[in-house]
Amino acid sequence: MSSGFNSDDITLFFRFFDNSVVLVFSCMGAAYGAIKSGVVIISNRINPEAKPYYLFDEYANFSSGLACGLSRLFAGMVIGIIGDVNVIANA
Repeated sequence: MSSGFNSDDITLFFRFFDNSVVLVFSCMGAAYGAIKSGVVIISNRINPEAKPYYLFDEYANFSSGLACGLSRLFAGMVIGIIGDVNVIANA
């Protein structure tokens, strides 16, 4: 009689287990970041003696963040397209 598990079942289990561990830890990291930023936002108080923050500075920060975010988005899209083309070429 053979045992109840063969090597393919165990390999499949560890493959799914690895993916679930990655998903759980990434969600835990996202939750930690959200909680930490919420605590920082709540704990900050308005300081009337602080340096004024002008509209030009806000637009400069927004546009630089938008440029960085969009460049990362397009880089990810290009990496995905190149990977897809390589998979199709090797099939």
